[in-house]
Amino acid sequence: MLITAEEKIKSNNKIIWEVLISINGYKSWNNLIRKIYGRIELNEKVWVLIKLPSGMPLIFKAKIIEIIPYKKLTWESYILNNKLIKSTHSFEIIEISPYECIFKQTESFEGNLELISHLLKDQILTGFSQMNKNLKNKVEKFIR
Repeated sequence: MLITAEEKIKSNNKIIWEVLISINGYKSWNNLIRKIYGRIELNEKVWVLIKLPSGMPLIFKAKIIEIIPYKKLTWESYILNNKLIKSTHSFEIIEISPYECIFKQTESFEGNLELISHLLKDQILTGFSQMNKNLKNKVEKFIR
């Protein structure tokens, strides 16, 4: 199963990237990902605390598997040691012009309990959309 949400942002990719990887500032603007414990570096493991729009908190351990500065950050996580669900999450910044980008979040789910991810699909999509809008608002303040 694949979930995707994107938002057009009037800013350059460098500003969007800096806000995205400044994880200590998430509480001030990010309604979905409330906290990341660890370092955003390739092959690092981080703990991610999210709060779904329903108010339900989730915490999971993820491994950073791809970093392309100013363009893409991807992590993958598992539930019960690779046995139930594998989740791959990407944040992508697609440059349209020097002053406009599309910010895109994608989450793919694989595994034995894919049904659970279907039950949470609307919550996840709503959370992505809200986070994308909040990122847009935060970043576009820099250029006003």
